[in-house]
Amino acid sequence: CPAGCPFLRMEPDGVCKFTCVRADQCGADDPLKSFPDRDAMQCGPCTVSACQACGTSSNSCGVCQEGFILDGGECHDKSRWFWRSFYFVCFCGVVYGMMYVVLVFLRPITNKEVCHQALSFRIASRMHNPATGEEYPLIGTDVCNSYVAGVGVMLHFSWQWWMMIFSLAVAVSLLAMGTVFGKRVALL
Repeated sequence: CPAGCPFLRMEPDGVCKFTCVRADQCGADDPLKSFPDRDAMQCGPCTVSACQACGTSSNSCGVCQEGFILDGGECHDKSRWFWRSFYFVCFCGVVYGMMYVVLVFLRPITNKEVCHQALSFRIASRMHNPATGEEYPLIGTDVCNSYVAGVGVMLHFSWQWWMMIFSLAVAVSLLAMGTVFGKRVALL
């Protein structure tokens, strides 16, 4: 490259197309290649995440993008302490919940007779087939077409079935349209 335009910049709209530019023109066409590397004499990328403009090197940021603060040449999210606190509170909640479940299971039964009656009532409250007196199986019961617990249950599960069919049809049609109409024009 000539002395007036000493930096080699790869053009974003073509393969193996280069242009000689000045240092301030490195990011004119491609903001990802905005750093003028004086060692290699090429326009290169700024390797700092969330950096808008590089500092003195490609590993040091001069100006961060909106929502980030500059700290020692690196860009940090302004709300990082909020999210760290939020995840810590969530972690403490999960630990507390697990401890509660473990302590409930370790608690001794103080009234075995009432516990036995409660478990018997729970079993008796399940749906039973009136013809055989047996419980309906958890897997394999057709609640869309069988009168298990009333017409409302049949209507509800029929509606869910048709919503799944509709969602599948929409997904397949969008996939088909994406493959047919989603071809990009190749850049020369």
